[in-house]
Amino acid sequence: MKRHRHWMAALLAGLVLAGCVPAPRKNTASAPTTCAILHPVPPPHPFYVGADVDVRVEQWPDLPVVDVVTQLDQRIAANPHDVDAFIQRGYEYAQRNQRVRSGGDFARAQALAPDRTRVYWSQGWARFSLGESVCAIEAWQHAAGMLGGSDMAWPASQHNPWRANVGGDAFWVPYTLAIGYWTAGEHEMALDYYSAAARSFPGRFATLEALNTYSRNWKPREQRAILEVAQAWMADGTRNYQGRWVHHGPGIVPAWIPQH
Repeated sequence: MKRHRHWMAALLAGLVLAGCVPAPRKNTASAPTTCAILHPVPPPHPFYVGADVDVRVEQWPDLPVVDVVTQLDQRIAANPHDVDAFIQRGYEYAQRNQRVRSGGDFARAQALAPDRTRVYWSQGWARFSLGESVCAIEAWQHAAGMLGGSDMAWPASQHNPWRANVGGDAFWVPYTLAIGYWTAGEHEMALDYYSAAARSFPGRFATLEALNTYSRNWKPREQRAILEVAQAWMADGTRNYQGRWVHHGPGIVPAWIPQH
């Protein structure tokens, strides 16, 4: 019997090599995606106070993630072109560590609305939740580049209503990239971008007390990361007092800025 099995295995292998029988497919559904940080990254702008009207956090009641996903399933079933539902469900799947489903929803959102910064901004937070800092940076860099500023390499699309009054200086760019760079080990870059966030909104980023208040509703991993960057920045006097950071008063916090 053993000899018969070995003979059959050898015959099958020969047929595969000869192209007579297709080789079995590998299961790559959960294979990690290769991501890369855009280099070189230009230094941050002095200030980031522009409004990005497409970046927002949907507010949900205190429901378990599974109930939120169920509601989003119903929205998508009613409207298969509901981009915001795909974005939000992709993010919620990431909170459940369902990488493949999350990626599928963001791929669908990108296909439906390739010009919306929220797709890539939210995808970055989803990848960050999955522990994929480099992939998060890649998504955030893409979103920042779509805004039309000089921070990243992508040109702005024309006639895009989602980018009104933004430029390349959207409020979320410096602190978000600071989180990504820090967790990816790019500490110098992270500190430079955090400096820009503190210059822009000292009432949120210049002290640990202010930062704790601002980030109180963030996910634990997100809050830990921003606090680590802030503590390192505060310990680095060269960024604070030698021309790399200038306090410009209490700062104005526009009402449109969400908690992310």
